[in-house]
Amino acid sequence: MNPNHLKFICTELQLGSPEGVAARVYGSRGGSLMWRVNTEKGIYAIKQLAPVIDLKSERIITKYELSEKIAYRFTQQGIPAVSALEKSGKHLIIIDNTGYLVYPWVEGHSLGRNEISEAHALKIAEIIAKLHSINLSVPEIKAPHVDIHTGDRIVEAIDRALSFKCPCAKALKENQNLILSMNESYLSVIPLLLEDTVVTHGDLDQLNILWDKADQPIIIDWESVRKLNPTREIVRASLGWC
Repeated sequence: MNPNHLKFICTELQLGSPEGVAARVYGSRGGSLMWRVNTEKGIYAIKQLAPVIDLKSERIITKYELSEKIAYRFTQQGIPAVSALEKSGKHLIIIDNTGYLVYPWVEGHSLGRNEISEAHALKIAEIIAKLHSINLSVPEIKAPHVDIHTGDRIVEAIDRALSFKCPCAKALKENQNLILSMNESYLSVIPLLLEDTVVTHGDLDQLNILWDKADQPIIIDWESVRKLNPTREIVRASLGWC
């Protein structure tokens, strides 16, 4: 991490003087970097956003700011989450076109797929239920986007896979009628999916949950926060945690 950037961040957020250099923490995705920083006042996690993120876009900046505000609001409602530190209502720090978010350090670890137990999945289910029951009001978040693909487009895609000799193409063609039938069912329930939505995390997979020493979950990375149909999120999370 750029040492000058680190000094600026520590000064801006009054974190105290850094003790040594920032230590890289592995596990972040999408090109972002995570750093552990020790100061005289405590320990902090600094997320350095991926360089491909356009920090000149007001829409993207607003999205990051809103997601951290929502995370904080959920913590106030009893959700075990971590939100970024802020100064004068701003969470995102931009230096030389590099974006940073700073969090209190959390002692915890994510679980690999072979480490997940039924007890872990039940705790995630309880959190999802609470997120949904809170039904947080956030007018700034628009209705969810739904991908729609016609049967003709799906057939065209399968035929293109065959023409390119993709490894999965034969299986796709053999199951084409089943795929088309599933898509018709999906299209028929879209109105229901859009009728009932709640503000939720949106990406509750294993890497976005830390487990503390008491084996209790802590939700991180709220960048995907959005409105979703509650049943749809339950199904998605169930498939991921089973």
